[in-house]
Amino acid sequence: MYFENEKLDNLLQDSKLVIFDMNGLIVDDEPIQMQAVNIVLKEYGIEFTKSSWPAGLRDVEFFKLALDKKGIANGHELLKELELKKSAVYKKIIQSQVKNIARLGIIEIIKMISDSKNQKLALATSSSKFEVKIILGKDGLDLKNYFEFILTGDKVKNAKPDSEIYNTVAIKMKIPPDECLVFEDTDVGVESAISAGMKCVAVPNEFTKKQDFSKATYLVNNLTKKARIL
Repeated sequence: MYFENEKLDNLLQDSKLVIFDMNGLIVDDEPIQMQAVNIVLKEYGIEFTKSSWPAGLRDVEFFKLALDKKGIANGHELLKELELKKSAVYKKIIQSQVKNIARLGIIEIIKMISDSKNQKLALATSSSKFEVKIILGKDGLDLKNYFEFILTGDKVKNAKPDSEIYNTVAIKMKIPPDECLVFEDTDVGVESAISAGMKCVAVPNEFTKKQDFSKATYLVNNLTKKARIL
């Protein structure tokens, strides 16, 4: 037993594969993501705010969206250049903060599932291997080795809300989708998981709490043992 709420705990215990998103769910890094993107886009006169930030997209999609809105031509080379610049800025900012921005209950639930003999644990993130190493590696939260399989956004063709990333994880882990449980913090992430035929618990953060989570199996306030269904 982990959750005190019976419905949540039954859902968790009945799942053979538990899959976590990373950015915004394991760590509350949306403010840092936005800060890094804004620094890179400053020369183009573009700035995202909390209300306009499109949480859940891959870096290249952030930049394409922003430049398209400004009518600025953006080919593959420019988008890749911006992505690399953003990664460098993000790394510089987050390295000193990562251990302080883990979301409530996340470390405990990951370790509990990892210790279970009946469940497998995987990560499905739109981010790159670079960010996974920074956040979950030994210099970060040191959680990387708890996951049996990690799939990053640069390894799939179609980004969330497409179901490809979750379909791929289920196939790789040899677990039927209806026996998988996903934890997500964005509406696009929830749609991706549900479209894959999985159950999904939404755990929104300050940047995503106003999104539409009506497709989620449950909407909860955090991932502590005392988590409440909203």
